Amino acid sequence: MLVDRRAEHIEIFFINVVYIPLKCKSPVLGRPFLDVLRLEGRFFGIEEVVFIQYHIRFDVDPVRIDLLLSFRVRAFPDNRGVFKRFGRNRGDAAERLLASDVVDDLVARLHPGRFFSLPGLHSLNREVVFPCCGEILGGADDDPVVRFLCGHVYTSISCTNPGPDYDTRGLRVGLASGILSEASSDPASFLKACNGGTSVAPRQLRERLVEAVGLDGILDDPYDLLVYEYDASDEAVAGSHQPDFVVLPTTSQQVAEVVRIARDFNVPVTPRGAGTGLAGGAIAARGGIMVVLTRMTKILELNYLDRYAIVEPGLINLDLSTKTTPDGYFFAPDPSSQKACTIGGNVANNSGGPHCLKYGVTSNHILGLEVVLPNGELIWVGGASPETPGVDLTGVLVGSEGTLGIVTKAMVRLTRNPEDVNVLMAPFPTIDSASGAVSAIIAAGILPAALEMMDALTIQAVEAAFSAGYPLDAGAVLLIEIDGLAEAVAESTDEIVAICKQHDAVDVRVATSKAERDLLWLGRKAAFGAMGRLTPNYYLQDTVVPRTMLPKTLNRVGEIARDYKLQIANVFHAGDGNLHPLILFDRYKPGELERVLNAGTEMLHWCVDVGGAISGEHGIGLEKKDHLTMMYSPDDLAAMAGLKQSFDPLQYFNPDKIFPSGTGCGEIDSLKEHAKWEKIGIHVV
Repeated sequence: MLVDRRAEHIEIFFINVVYIPLKCKSPVLGRPFLDVLRLEGRFFGIEEVVFIQYHIRFDVDPVRIDLLLSFRVRAFPDNRGVFKRFGRNRGDAAERLLASDVVDDLVARLHPGRFFSLPGLHSLNREVVFPCCGEILGGADDDPVVRFLCGHVYTSISCTNPGPDYDTRGLRVGLASGILSEASSDPASFLKACNGGTSVAPRQLRERLVEAVGLDGILDDPYDLLVYEYDASDEAVAGSHQPDFVVLPTTSQQVAEVVRIARDFNVPVTPRGAGTGLAGGAIAARGGIMVVLTRMTKILELNYLDRYAIVEPGLINLDLSTKTTPDGYFFAPDPSSQKACTIGGNVANNSGGPHCLKYGVTSNHILGLEVVLPNGELIWVGGASPETPGVDLTGVLVGSEGTLGIVTKAMVRLTRNPEDVNVLMAPFPTIDSASGAVSAIIAAGILPAALEMMDALTIQAVEAAFSAGYPLDAGAVLLIEIDGLAEAVAESTDEIVAICKQHDAVDVRVATSKAERDLLWLGRKAAFGAMGRLTPNYYLQDTVVPRTMLPKTLNRVGEIARDYKLQIANVFHAGDGNLHPLILFDRYKPGELERVLNAGTEMLHWCVDVGGAISGEHGIGLEKKDHLTMMYSPDDLAAMAGLKQSFDPLQYFNPDKIFPSGTGCGEIDSLKEHAKWEKIGIHVV
């Protein structure tokens, strides 16, 4: 018997790709295609594929591309009932699964036309799915974990008028990532193109890396690499991607040397800090070398007269303020993960935090940067001077998510400690009344240091975890911090109390000690982690809307929750309209992940439609790169891709991040052409 009768749930995820070219001239799809497979498969509850093989044949005039996707489906005995829909014996189960609309829809989404840029593409032929016998790869015969259903999906596309690039000697294909791979009659070049650019033995690459960072500065054991497959983003969305090597440099010169080695071996480079990012920005999407900067933690200079510090990128955000606060200064950007996130990561994502309402985001506090460019050159941009002539390269690099360079030092602005601080907690009967108070506070000309909101669902989780003192019967709570001169703080506090009461605040509590202030802030900053009290999984969105649109937007979020039969908790920076809806779900419930992702996309569309943005502070990364088209035209995207190309013409730095599929260097001209067509009313899909 192929599948144990106890196995009630099928899980598939993508572990490995085996490249099997039919002949020397046939390019083979590599990791970019695998990444999309992983993401798209999740829409259909498919969690694991343990073997994928691509056969692609090119014929010239016309061009025909054939794709054979082979996979095995592994059954797990978890009694979740999903397997019932496919039958309970070998032949019935295999046939029903492989002929089901789940597989059919998956194939439709994965057809090769999505991954190629070919002139004259005009047809897609998807042929039948062929079930085949199962096989046992090892282990006891009665162990359902090692039993597999097997199947093949055969698809093809045809293209007329292939153009001059498609000749008998070499065929060029624009992959979804925008990188052009060219396979020629030279086997070495072919393997180099097919395998992410690496044409040399891993042993040689490892030897060079050991020379650069020392034996204790490199990881390549599969078990050591496991922790670097993920960041803090949801694996169901960003996936897991294992780097080939992790290096842990301790100096700028080591970083530069590693980058030069990567260039010599034509492998991608992914910079990483603490891995607390929430958009998949610190994941090695195409393998290669991951440069982890957590050993570069020094504070190199403190200059209180000119109010700056020079620090290394691996320094923990909070550690800088802990060092400088006794001397009367602090570093203002304070993401909720500030106890763990690094300054380098803050620079990469242009992070914000609760206090960015008054003090601004990271870009407002970066004066200069030392950066390793993709060619291995080490440069310094910006400086302590208030005005620096020339192009603002510091501004370009902050928020670029490691796609343009690796920060090895940062000159950061230090801010004087305020004379006095008050923290207020105001419970409201509804989210609408709390939102009204937010708009009224800002309209009164008051600029709090922070103005945060949590809804009833969040309050339940936070109180269960921390007993921070939030009332469980409140529909929403505002956490408000005022700082500055003592007289101004007292005056603003009285005004805010009055405004909150005008908007039906049940009570307004003013913290009377630092310990009480810290406890209230602990509840807010640890709210994401507290969600484990309510749900096994959550999908966090990061969007922005104008403050005046908060009530309508939160109502729309509630409607989306009801439409998709989901729970959504809200905890966010109300003062600047930066929302963080947390969609609660169980990834093992059939169909729930698909509803979650669709609900998240609806939220993004709404926020953009009302004048907002798809991200406020978490970055774009892997998660939202294909949503940028909601905000930007083809001309806009082509300009961004052109900037990326000017820094990184080989597209090796943090590839497949930020930019939507099709905006790499190979597709810039196409994007510009599409923009011209759209101006005259012809829209390209």
